[in-house]
Amino acid sequence: MASNEREAAREAALAAEQDAERAAQAARAAEDSLLAELDAEDAAKKGKKKKKKKKKASGKKGAAEEQAEPDDWRTDFQRYEQSEMMRGVEQRKRQRNLEEAARVMAAHEQKIAALGLPPDALAETAEDIEAQIAALGLPPDFSPAPSPAPAPDAFLQSLLADLPPPPALPPAPPPEPPSIASLKVSLKLFITAESRLSGAGYVPLSSDEVIISTSPKSGTTWLQQICHQLRAGPAGDEAFDEISQVVPWLEIAMDQGQDLLAPQPHPRLFKTHLYRPHCPAGCKQICVVREPRDVALSFYRFFEGWFFPAGTISADVFVREFWLQRGQPADVLHGTASVFHHLRSYYLVRDDPDVLYLHYEDLLDDLPYCVGRIASFIGAEGAEREEAAVSRSTFAYMKERGDLFDERLSKIARNEACGLPKDAGMGASKVRAGKAGGGGGLSEELRGMIDDGWRDVMGDVAGSYAELREMVNEERGWGRK
Repeated sequence: MASNEREAAREAALAAEQDAERAAQAARAAEDSLLAELDAEDAAKKGKKKKKKKKKASGKKGAAEEQAEPDDWRTDFQRYEQSEMMRGVEQRKRQRNLEEAARVMAAHEQKIAALGLPPDALAETAEDIEAQIAALGLPPDFSPAPSPAPAPDAFLQSLLADLPPPPALPPAPPPEPPSIASLKVSLKLFITAESRLSGAGYVPLSSDEVIISTSPKSGTTWLQQICHQLRAGPAGDEAFDEISQVVPWLEIAMDQGQDLLAPQPHPRLFKTHLYRPHCPAGCKQICVVREPRDVALSFYRFFEGWFFPAGTISADVFVREFWLQRGQPADVLHGTASVFHHLRSYYLVRDDPDVLYLHYEDLLDDLPYCVGRIASFIGAEGAEREEAAVSRSTFAYMKERGDLFDERLSKIARNEACGLPKDAGMGASKVRAGKAGGGGGLSEELRGMIDDGWRDVMGDVAGSYAELREMVNEERGWGRK
């Protein structure tokens, strides 16, 4: 019985296939007939035009033909376009019919498999399949569930099981406090690359020129004032708006509109925070170094109220997240060297006759003695000259005239470029207490971190800054009077 049903189903499927083929043949015949009619109509029109041309007068024959030919060409092209359009329509219809048949067949395959019928039951009509679905009590829109995903390969699973677990990711570093992040951004804008390169590439006009090279907040302004007053002579000089106007800062001079080749009294003087490998050569250099703990605290107080509002960053955070992050720059454009690397770069050349290596604390202990050493080094000796320079370089004298030492030139030139208020830091002098206290305003933890930084860079030379100072002064015969 089942065999008879399957045979009947196959015959029905064959008949349906033959019907579809006959329908396709009929469609092709209809299309061919349409094209034949179009061709016949085209030929008839061409025949009529030829007859009309023969009736034209011989004198006008050539002109008439030239005028008719473009019309014939356009008409033929329009017919061709029409036939191609109709052919495309028929092709799209046949394609849609084939796609629909494939979709119906795929749906029937799924439904037949879900019903447990044999594969050759596909030959049955869609109506018969739908009737069987209804007989099973399934909804008319029944659709079989998708096949389950294949199980993972056992061999692959065994390989994965033998693999070691992936390494744990390191913990993410804590985010920088917002004010530290903004400080770093502002400082990157403080000196342009062009200006920095211009300063580092400065070529001294003579070997007598003097460059004061320090790590920031190690006594730079103090040395600028001492050297300038020595060259000014016994009468001294206060006819300047800010000390960097008469002792230009190499790296920022271009940004401030200063010409490094402009005339200066003898000897020509400059300041820089470039460490030895990046500092212009071919002239004399004075380097003053200072207890790193005091440098860190002085740097913090210098930036507070200028690059960040007072009270927004603690001294410990500033030193840990900013000051201690400085290292050994790869080149001129990549930041300022740490206080440790700057000190080391000049300690190694302390015996060079063109280098004067000084300790900030020695200036505090015996200013006249150190001024005499400086005067001899820069070629500005003389008792009256040195005495006048000493009197104009005391902290009391400089603090009373704080507006001459307030970094006003760079603030005017660069505050807005750094995203700071135009008047940020104005009125704050760089001259403060002028004391050596070992970073008394820092926590014990931060003082220890600074000491660690010293040991990392200078530990092979001396165990501490105090030990280094004593050792250097002994080896060159300097000492406090």
